[in-house]
Amino acid sequence: MVNKKAWLRLLESTLASILVLGVVFFLSNSEVSKNDERDFSSIVYPLLDKIAENASIREKVIKEEITNNNLLILNKEVKSSLDKEGLSFQFKVCSPQSLANCNLDKTYLQSKSIYSFERIINAVPSEVDPKLIRLYVWIK
Repeated sequence: MVNKKAWLRLLESTLASILVLGVVFFLSNSEVSKNDERDFSSIVYPLLDKIAENASIREKVIKEEITNNNLLILNKEVKSSLDKEGLSFQFKVCSPQSLANCNLDKTYLQSKSIYSFERIINAVPSEVDPKLIRLYVWIK
């Protein structure tokens, strides 16, 4: 074993290179994932609050008078805020007891990441069942 010292230096430099490459790879991946993640809650929750505070829309949602015209009003309200952020969306209105009716259509599930936000709308006299407005949001 004449070159024992040379083999140790070769092994040491190989391990150091692997360690440095591993750290660089880890840091580059964490930066990419940070860029993909956005906090939509600061945009969407105030929007859902605004819808819940609108008396005419809230009444129509609770009384299940959701027609195409009412959905257009909801869509117009939401679209103006979400288009600025480069987001697409879809609404679902359902009963909190039957959440199976609030699932997103399968045609939208091909998007990369879909985020779901919801708000329960209730009337002051609790004679009427509350309704759940679920808003699905994704990047265009």
